Amino acid sequence: AWGILGMASAGAKNFASLFIIRLLLGAFEAGLLFSSRYYLTLWYTRKEYSKRLGYLYIVSCVAGVTGGIIAYGISQISTERLHTWQWMFIIEGAPCIIFAFITFYFLPDHPGVAKFLTKDEKKLVVKRITIGNYFNGNCMKSAFTDWKTYFYIIIYLTSSMAGIGITLTLPSIVDGLGAWDEDVSLALTTPPYALACVLIFVVSWSSGKTCV
Repeated sequence: AWGILGMASAGAKNFASLFIIRLLLGAFEAGLLFSSRYYLTLWYTRKEYSKRLGYLYIVSCVAGVTGGIIAYGISQISTERLHTWQWMFIIEGAPCIIFAFITFYFLPDHPGVAKFLTKDEKKLVVKRITIGNYFNGNCMKSAFTDWKTYFYIIIYLTSSMAGIGITLTLPSIVDGLGAWDEDVSLALTTPPYALACVLIFVVSWSSGKTCV
């Protein structure tokens, strides 16, 4: 859905059509991070979880690193047939469709159906995950009554707004820092994301070691 809607954005003719496409894209994207976090819990213990979650965010930063370079390359394409922004939607949307089919085929729903694990390995993965983990009615109740749940919601919302704000405005910020062309500013958005990759790895690794 991401790739299809992304490529469809290139055909938007007015604000209304673009708004509907972006609204649908946001609806399909909304569950990605939460489902990804849940998926990690099917494979890793609590002690191992923070480092793997860090890897998930590193992948997001890698997308920022490569995105700036790709955007710079796309800006060099001739605009005789399509505008640069249309090429960007098409070129960045197409791989999503391809990888969707690859992921659907190769990514198992849970360790119990993983084709790359033997029968004994499947049992071992499931056993190590279930040790110390349990769920009952009290767990559900505590999720709504524990103040830390709502504190975490505030942290997540504010950090998400900051992250999205940086993503959307970084090219404009970089463009205002020097006398370079606008297409060059796209490539210069790479270093901040590269630094973020390093910092996320260090923090997630430290968290996994110290259980903080």
